[in-house]
Amino acid sequence: MDDEMEHSDFTIGLEFLTETGRWRCTDVGTRTIAAIRLDLDHDPRWYEGPPYAIVERVFDEEDIAGCRPAPSERGYDDSGKSRLMTVERDDVAAVSPVNKSQNGLAGSLFSLSQRQTLYP
Repeated sequence: MDDEMEHSDFTIGLEFLTETGRWRCTDVGTRTIAAIRLDLDHDPRWYEGPPYAIVERVFDEEDIAGCRPAPSERGYDDSGKSRLMTVERDDVAAVSPVNKSQNGLAGSLFSLSQRQTLYP
């Protein structure tokens, strides 16, 4: 492909795309780069750093070959929205209290709402 990127194309702060989403370059090494994945549902402060609140991933030469430049304006993909459906539920489930040493939620109850969104 003619839009594949090379190691020399990367600079700190550059945003690029892979098959898994949008990324921001956080470091450029001799043969590798490090980057964080940019998910739209995270708190924007997670992307401030270093250090970052999310994991940095290292891209080697083979990974870099699968990268392409990101458009300057971010798009929003809501293509799955048309497949959402709402199902009415009559039952309400509760999770019994658990030992605090297991997950710190001793005495907490969780319940399902009367409406649940499902993917068909």
